[in-house]
Amino acid sequence: MNKTLTGMCLAFLVGSVAQAEDSKKAVLANETQYVKATIKEDRAGVEKFLCNEHVATWPSGLVHDKKGLLAALGKIYVVESLEQKDMQVNVYNDDTAIVTGVEETDAKLNGKPVSTVRRFTHVWVKQKGQWKLASIHVSPIKK
Repeated sequence: MNKTLTGMCLAFLVGSVAQAEDSKKAVLANETQYVKATIKEDRAGVEKFLCNEHVATWPSGLVHDKKGLLAALGKIYVVESLEQKDMQVNVYNDDTAIVTGVEETDAKLNGKPVSTVRRFTHVWVKQKGQWKLASIHVSPIKK
């Protein structure tokens, strides 16, 4: 009986670890596609990754909902290049993932060139089987 119970527990744990790794890979793939769509100013490409309740908080303290973020894309804020580094993904209950890292961005803000290095936190949630970006928060790194 003990061997059977131990075996079942091990099988469950191995399955849970594998599921978490699959979720991490899926979230990172979405993160990559989201960034590519942002650089291309592809509103439809960005929108497909955002949940309806999306909230973005920028270093200035400005907050955008989904509609505001899409409206600003390519108009107020034009991303020319964006490189993400030191990324870590943590998955919770296979329906929430938090991605943290550093992003280096060259962009135009209201037509003026800006280069930034910022820490970011992206919160992804699984909705109807799809990973959606629920929240973005970025903070500047002092040079």
